[in-house]
Amino acid sequence: MALSNRLRFALRDQRMEVDVAESAATGLISAHAAHYDALIVDLIMPGVPGFKFIEQLAHIQPVAPIIVMSGFDVERCEEEVHRLGLTAFLSKPINFAQLLRGLMAVLPHRSAQDRPERLRRIPRSRFQRPNQVFR
Repeated sequence: MALSNRLRFALRDQRMEVDVAESAATGLISAHAAHYDALIVDLIMPGVPGFKFIEQLAHIQPVAPIIVMSGFDVERCEEEVHRLGLTAFLSKPINFAQLLRGLMAVLPHRSAQDRPERLRRIPRSRFQRPNQVFR
């Protein structure tokens, strides 16, 4: 919840919304119900193995960049993120400033007249793109 609150505060000027799903089932329901500009997914969540959930999510939201977070088996996670063609991998603990810079790089630019869009955060947090590392 702390990360989602920080993102809400940091993105308020861009008129972005932040949603949180506490489980894979809730995340999939939300993904079916709305378009998201970006998705942040923690691999450890109740309901389904993390990469299985991400594959389902990518099928529902094929255009949205997916940023994956985990504190476990970082090398394996990085390989899987690259294999699936996902946007980035964040290893914990998170560096919020780097996460925000990386997130802003993948979010679409919008004018002040645009209505709020949604940003999805599925529980938890270091920003690395498969071809670029932010440290």
